[in-house]
Amino acid sequence: MHQDLLNHVGRNWEELAGDTPYFAVLTDPTYKEGPNENFWISGQIVANHILSDLREAGMDCTGMSACELGAGVGRVLKAMSGACSSATGYDLSKKMVNLCRRNCPGTPCHVYQGSLPSLSYDLVYSAIVLQHNPPALIKDLIKDMFQASRHAVWFQLPLPTGFEGEEKPEIPCIPMYGMTESDVVALGSECGFALVSSKPNNYAGPGMDGKQYLFARNP
Repeated sequence: MHQDLLNHVGRNWEELAGDTPYFAVLTDPTYKEGPNENFWISGQIVANHILSDLREAGMDCTGMSACELGAGVGRVLKAMSGACSSATGYDLSKKMVNLCRRNCPGTPCHVYQGSLPSLSYDLVYSAIVLQHNPPALIKDLIKDMFQASRHAVWFQLPLPTGFEGEEKPEIPCIPMYGMTESDVVALGSECGFALVSSKPNNYAGPGMDGKQYLFARNP
């Protein structure tokens, strides 16, 4: 794990969490004052995509233990906790973790320090999180997701489209990065996982074509 990079990204998110945490998660001006119903609906929409991909692959989420990397304020975790047998969140920011615990009472959420418990969850997932990290750290984080999962890994990641390293104008300290599908698949293979599905999505925002991936651990 590139710990210096991880610490740098963590400090950025801790600062954002102290100012406008919900706007930092979804850069819509309406969330600068806090969440509304649409904020939580957006989390349910992401959860629906994850659950649909699992069902299409013949995986029953109801008996799964799930883990979210980059849980933030609990936007997606809140929805997933009601669909799986259990759900646990991890985030780099202590302030985000505290908000997540408040928004998802009874759902464990921990400060991520660079390592998830090995083979501890049936499903490990992450949405609109990985692209905010430098490429070397993206690979570290994906590898950590694979090592923590007993069965399945789902995540979203933009494709490289010329925006690498550009900062979002709404949040200058958070740059954007992508990864080719072939590199993603190779990383999964290296960790003992096979690609189950790859679908286009635009979670990262306008003009940033991306993919949502589902991987399964090889027998």
